[in-house]
Amino acid sequence: MLSAKDRRLLIKTVFVVFVGIVCATSFVYVRSKETPAQPRKVAQQYVLWPDHIRVQGDMVFADGRQVGTHRYSNMRFRVKSLAEKNYWQKMMTPVVVFVQGNQQPILPATNGHQFDAQQYYYVRRICSEVRVDQIQVLKRQPPASLIAYCHYWRAAAHQYFSHLPSPLSQYADQLVIGYQGEQTGWQETVKRLGIIHLFCLSGMHVVLLTELLRRVLVSCRLTRETVDNLLAMFLPAYLILGGGSASLTRSIIMAECRLFPARLKLPAIDGWAWSLIIGCWIDPLVLTQLGGQLSYLLSLLLHMLEQGELVKSLLLNLTAVPLIVNKVFEFHLLSFIMSYLVSPLFSLLLFPGTIITVLLWPWWSLPAESFNNLLKLTHGLLFSCSRLPGMVCFGKPPVWAVWLLLGLSLLLLDQPANRRGQLRLAGVYFIVFCQLHFPLHGEVIFADVGQGDSIIIKTPLNRRVIMIDTGGRLGFHRPRWAQGQPGRMQAEKTTINYLKSVGVNRLDAVFLSHSDADHIGDLPAVLTKLRVKRLYVPAGMEKMDKLRRRIPANSTVTVLPTRSGDYCEGMLQVVHPDYRGQGKNGDSLTLFGRFGDRNFLFTGDLDLDGEREVIRKYPQLRVDVLKLGHHGSRTASGKDFLLSVHPVVGIISAGRFNRYGHPHNVTVRRLQRLGIRTMSTQQYGMIRYRYFGRNGRWSTTLRGDELKWMLPPYSNS
Repeated sequence: MLSAKDRRLLIKTVFVVFVGIVCATSFVYVRSKETPAQPRKVAQQYVLWPDHIRVQGDMVFADGRQVGTHRYSNMRFRVKSLAEKNYWQKMMTPVVVFVQGNQQPILPATNGHQFDAQQYYYVRRICSEVRVDQIQVLKRQPPASLIAYCHYWRAAAHQYFSHLPSPLSQYADQLVIGYQGEQTGWQETVKRLGIIHLFCLSGMHVVLLTELLRRVLVSCRLTRETVDNLLAMFLPAYLILGGGSASLTRSIIMAECRLFPARLKLPAIDGWAWSLIIGCWIDPLVLTQLGGQLSYLLSLLLHMLEQGELVKSLLLNLTAVPLIVNKVFEFHLLSFIMSYLVSPLFSLLLFPGTIITVLLWPWWSLPAESFNNLLKLTHGLLFSCSRLPGMVCFGKPPVWAVWLLLGLSLLLLDQPANRRGQLRLAGVYFIVFCQLHFPLHGEVIFADVGQGDSIIIKTPLNRRVIMIDTGGRLGFHRPRWAQGQPGRMQAEKTTINYLKSVGVNRLDAVFLSHSDADHIGDLPAVLTKLRVKRLYVPAGMEKMDKLRRRIPANSTVTVLPTRSGDYCEGMLQVVHPDYRGQGKNGDSLTLFGRFGDRNFLFTGDLDLDGEREVIRKYPQLRVDVLKLGHHGSRTASGKDFLLSVHPVVGIISAGRFNRYGHPHNVTVRRLQRLGIRTMSTQQYGMIRYRYFGRNGRWSTTLRGDELKWMLPPYSNS
């Protein structure tokens, strides 16, 4: 280990850390200044790189640089025909376009522990997005510089790889050019097993590619010095060809340092240090990303550990766990051994086989087809392993716990057999695990799922965890060519992600208010990603095909019809409906419960007639918090109903820029006249009520002023 007794080394370290912090702060400040405060009309020219154009169904996404400046924007527009879609899919050269549309800030994370798209694009120096109304191609620019040629070659490689059999095409895209397309099965599998760093983060493929090229060039009778010079010129170009990720940047800089050891006189550890300094100069936020954290940490430890391969693999995975659970909240126990088993498979077979078969494909397709079958077999084995027991939903530790666990793991590297060190590390893990999994407080959470409803209720110590509605998107008929590949459901990014971040991977029950897609559309994801015991629906809905189609064939969930008067899960009373319905708005399952010192009423899309039924049957019903029916529509939240239940707080769950105009201004003004405090997921994102005993407090993910430009006019006043 490095010693702090060397004062010069200590001074240099402090200086580098200080400069890094200043650069990162300046970087964030500049990006924030370049971010527009609110939407504005644009009519400007942009340059689009061909390898930064992605087509999904009838939507085209691209990163464009404004002509005359170095400001980048994320652009999206809809194509109107299959011919137009093919035009953008086959784009190979840089293109100058004239764009008319709205430029607006990138939406930040609106739910707790959600992926932050704003920070993701900041890292890529993109500070705004343009919703394109009209786009006109002015000219195609033939490549005129090395950078332009690299983008051209990368786009050409992607086009070439798309003709390969699957999954070879996806392996080639990801491993050779770092192309980030739709989430594929093998990516999900290696992430689940915790070996994604072998395939995408470690930069191991740069070492393998360099060695492969070296052997080819040496076989051509070139001198070692000539080979080193050629590789030194090729690697910077490959930084663009390979996608420019943090791990790729690090591995290329370290490879450059290894090519000229006699001239540079750099030991391996100094090469790593220079890769970190240059990497932070290129991307000051590199160490805030999981890819950068794992790449730099694991590559450093590889130079410092002297144990055997098996022990080294175990120690590397142990050190990576705090960083992994901080970002993805779970890890698989098999990851400790899978890295050791898969690493030689990757370096000796998968990567070289991909390169060789890809090169031979135009002249001899048999090796590619045979290798593709081997990839399918390998993926099948990995998939089977990923489904074995051992997945630990740990949750997101507090910042102090991440640093403490990382520090104790690093201390254990010097003496892996130190029992006291092992017990300290295990003890901290146990304390943090209990803190996350057995919280003393309970929560009622109104998730921001866009135009839909999804509510999570957790009682103290997580004795009961339930969900009311799952959210989902309303589907509209589109031609087959415009549909694209099915992506991840919204619940995976919002409610499921939040539950796993707090250490929850099971639900005692899911309540579905009625059959609309914006309330039950994401049910398949909830039943697949979480262990669900019971499914409650209003009587009559249990036999509907609309519901049955959304329950996976292998699901063991019990479907229970319920009606007014039922008391479910020891915490919620059903107050509507008291008849067998058809799963429509008026039949919405309406639930009453008390949490902390507040009475809550959850109404789904209950309409005015349904509200009259509730107050007729329960005239003494009083609530503190009302989840307004039908997203604040004028067809719900009638005056008589509000006066009867007398809520203090009204919660509106509605999407930004929704086509229905929810919440309606009539409803909003009615709430204001009655003195009911209103909170909307449109404005505040995820809304949480946390209680301990009879004490409770509200918190929101957003302050409320970040997205005022996206809200209806009456919400801005």
